[in-house]
Amino acid sequence: MTLADLIKDFIDTTKERLKTPISGAFLWSFIIFNWRPIVLLLFSNTSIENKIIVINHEYCNFWALFFPFFIALFYTILVPKLMLQIDKSLIETKEERINNIYLEKEHLVDKKTTLASKEFLLKSAESGNKEIQELLDQIESLKQHNFSLQESIKQINDSNKNTIEELNKRLKISNDSLIELQRNYSNTTKLIEKDRKKYDDLHNTIVGDTLHLQKSLATSILKAGDSLTFDEYLLLKTIEAKEEESVFFGNSAIGFRLLHDMSVKGILHYTISEEGREVVFTQTGFILADIIKSS
Repeated sequence: MTLADLIKDFIDTTKERLKTPISGAFLWSFIIFNWRPIVLLLFSNTSIENKIIVINHEYCNFWALFFPFFIALFYTILVPKLMLQIDKSLIETKEERINNIYLEKEHLVDKKTTLASKEFLLKSAESGNKEIQELLDQIESLKQHNFSLQESIKQINDSNKNTIEELNKRLKISNDSLIELQRNYSNTTKLIEKDRKKYDDLHNTIVGDTLHLQKSLATSILKAGDSLTFDEYLLLKTIEAKEEESVFFGNSAIGFRLLHDMSVKGILHYTISEEGREVVFTQTGFILADIIKSS
């Protein structure tokens, strides 16, 4: 596969993901809410390092993701449900209106039939059997027309009933999806809270797990652990690497910031390439990661 094919596959995959309701809504919400760092990144004349520092310091916070996610969730889930409730409230009114229209037509046909009967009597008196037959044919035609209207009304009612059943099915599916999302969100929140508790107690855990080590190494591990941010804690918990083995990270702004900060703290070393960064843990970093995974 050529590089052009890889780029084309990446673009096609991105387009498909953006077509989903939650992705499109979140993208627009994120751009609108975070327009300032985006404008700063695109149009500021300062260096890219200064742009990243300013954006990280001023705009990278919890609310920058929470508000766009909340708005996208509201737009994707609650707005369609609200529209569905409105449509359900109007179904009975629409059915009644359609029924009234066809009742009016049926009444008009009955009046025409009555009028035709009276005309028949008049023509019978005036013109005899020939015109009588013509009036009988006209009456029969009106009866057929009336029957056709009644069949049309029945078909419309059946169609409305099917529509209501389909809407009810979609509503049930939407409710089931919402319950599943809420359950996943609750589970994720519990896991984060559990990790946060372990993170808060990391100092005591390191002290207990490094008693058998040399004092200088134990002090280095404790110092590195005390300086860890929660994101760095999660990275060390999830990454899988053996001592002296390297781990490869692709290019990303967040990954670069974490790796740089952890390198300054003596947890790892990394080398830069066009494809990303190759990371090797120091002895301190490896032991610290092992303590975090074992806690």
